[in-house]
Amino acid sequence: MSGYRGSSNPCDFIAYQKPDIFLIECKEHLGNTFPFSAFRQYEKLVEYKDIDGVHAGVVLWMKDHDKVF
Repeated sequence: MSGYRGSSNPCDFIAYQKPDIFLIECKEHLGNTFPFSAFRQYEKLVEYKDIDGVHAGVVLWMKDHDKVF
């Protein structure tokens, strides 16, 4: 995780389990709704959607409700 704006990383974590690779972005939010504008990596992750064996996703923790999606 770089934690810096403008980073070239498409996600926070990259996991590999042969033959698949997983690009995982982790977000946390305080409040009832998640503002899509806070998800700056969306465009980078969408670029990978048509590549066979590559799976991109987001783990979202809604801190107020202690729920993970």
